[in-house]
Amino acid sequence: SSHRLEESGPRRSLSHAHLARTSRAARVRAAIGAMARGGGRKKKADARQLPIGKRILGGCSAFWRLIFQPSIHTFFFWSFCIYLVSGLLVLVTRPAAEDFFCKVRPQAARGGRGCENCSSKLLLCDKPACWMHANNVTFIANATDPAGSVYQDFQDAATDVTCNGLITSDVNNPLEMVVAVKREEVLQSTTVTTACRKYHCGVLRNALIRLPDLNSWTNECTNFYGSKPGAEASVCPCAGMLKARADGGYWNPGELETVPQSSIWGTSSVWSVSTGAIFDVCGGAPFLQEMQAACANWTAPAPAWCPVAGVTATTGSATTTDSTTAASTSAAARRLEDQAEPMPTEALPSGEVRQQRPAGTDDSGGILDAEASRRLQTTAAGLQNSDLQDYEAGPWGRCTCYQQCTRGVRTRLVECLAEQCKSPKPADRESCICAHCAGCDVDLRLLVFMCIYFLQAAVAFYVFILYVRVLHQTEDDFVKLRLSMKCKGFFYKQLPPLLRVLVLLQLVQLLWLLFDTWLGSALQAGIGDLSKDCIASKDLCLCTVATACLWLFQVVMGRCTKQHSRKPDWLYAPERDSRVPVLKHLRRCFRCLGP
Repeated sequence: SSHRLEESGPRRSLSHAHLARTSRAARVRAAIGAMARGGGRKKKADARQLPIGKRILGGCSAFWRLIFQPSIHTFFFWSFCIYLVSGLLVLVTRPAAEDFFCKVRPQAARGGRGCENCSSKLLLCDKPACWMHANNVTFIANATDPAGSVYQDFQDAATDVTCNGLITSDVNNPLEMVVAVKREEVLQSTTVTTACRKYHCGVLRNALIRLPDLNSWTNECTNFYGSKPGAEASVCPCAGMLKARADGGYWNPGELETVPQSSIWGTSSVWSVSTGAIFDVCGGAPFLQEMQAACANWTAPAPAWCPVAGVTATTGSATTTDSTTAASTSAAARRLEDQAEPMPTEALPSGEVRQQRPAGTDDSGGILDAEASRRLQTTAAGLQNSDLQDYEAGPWGRCTCYQQCTRGVRTRLVECLAEQCKSPKPADRESCICAHCAGCDVDLRLLVFMCIYFLQAAVAFYVFILYVRVLHQTEDDFVKLRLSMKCKGFFYKQLPPLLRVLVLLQLVQLLWLLFDTWLGSALQAGIGDLSKDCIASKDLCLCTVATACLWLFQVVMGRCTKQHSRKPDWLYAPERDSRVPVLKHLRRCFRCLGP
């Protein structure tokens, strides 16, 4: 036992010495920390005692070192600024470019891609100039703002399949459209919606008498709404609708010397089919009275409907762009006049008389589909809805609109062969927006471009804040790591590489945009018309050049920061050797993009 005590004695003494040294070192560190904290408090107290001018100068000096002195945290701050400016630049450019491309005419005769090559079905694309300009001007003047006179009517009419079907028929101007609405109701027993009536009556009113861009009292039109190309700015595209039937037009000479006060459809030889259709479709006498009042203002040859006394009816000498169309439409109007028959009526118990509802229609006059007719004729046989057969829905068709960049409708086939099917029935139509038909499809890429820039800005700013928080930390602060510090360490390590990955992704996007914008038109023979209109947009060209310069400046700044600054030692990560030379060079290039 004495031997064991002798052996344990030195060990016990060594242990006491080690503990003494450890406790002494801990006391020294504690004293140094207290002195540092006391010194820090003393410095702060001294700073508060300085004059206000020196305090302001000291704050400015600290801000200058924080933002402008070359370092890693200043690199991330200026990267944040560059990304933010680039994202805002794309944000402003995107709607401006879209608005420009919406004004590019799709007709091949006017340098466009052709109506048949558009991604959407444009109902008025291949119609005569009068109808296209009248629709465009009416949309700009009366349907773009919710307070416009036909705003809601346009929204509803654009998604009305029956109304759109009339446009695709043998009609070529707003007046023929109103006649076609009346013909559909009389001959086909179809009820046309109020929105369709009101919108197309508004287009006709503007085309005939209200807007000098379409028809003028002096026979020289304006281009206030910019719908017409510069070479046709003074041309009146709808002058052909003012002519008499004898001259290939639509009116009986002087027929509005007296305005009818009741429906004249199919009962009068004094008034033309056009007058009868306007009275029944466009709200009665007020529209015709406005046409009659406009006759007093005409200094050029007046419209054919004006009273013969004192004025001369419009003849073939009037400026027109639709003379051939007017002649063919006049023949269609004469056929309509011969075929017009009054709707059958029925007597009600109250003594009133109303039109009979044709077979196969509902109480509002709408045609019932086959499925609705079967449901009216059959009753449930005790089956649960879950036991019934499902509907089969086909793919959606193309979006159908009046013109590009406007609201429209797309349809699909929804059918069920059983007598009773599971409800509810899937929608067979929905509203949509027609895309432009210009040869430059970059909107989606600009959206992705913008989103990545804003993501880069957010990441760069967060990394800047993280680095600012550790400017005055030392190694002793990392002896014992809390969970929050470990989480921050993860972001310290992983966010800078993420920024470099996004920089490479933006390079691909940028090169693609530069190719479409500056080389697309030059290589049109090889790539077709996909990018031929990109260079015509000055906003898009400026955006691509500016973002390219900002991208290059940011990469050069990152390279300089990499060479002349150093990460904190606790963030050092040695470069791993790679046996594949290609991967080694790629990793080296990747690291050159920034710290």
